[in-house]
Amino acid sequence: EYVDYYGGPGIQHIALNTKDIIKAITNLRARGMEFLSIPDTYYTSLREKLKSSKVKITEDMNQVNVVQRFLQLAD
Repeated sequence: EYVDYYGGPGIQHIALNTKDIIKAITNLRARGMEFLSIPDTYYTSLREKLKSSKVKITEDMNQVNVVQRFLQLAD
């Protein structure tokens, strides 16, 4: 499906395992990696979902919003 839509190979998603996601994303961007632009409403909704979630975020959500990393909640 991806190859048909984009007309060739490419990368749609990657997974990262890091102790410092903020630093990792900052470094990847500095090296030219492009990320999707995430609307502010996503982070507003995410903050609300986290209030009732067992998932605990240790990063500063304001900093997370600045680097606009993609976060999926695993319920």
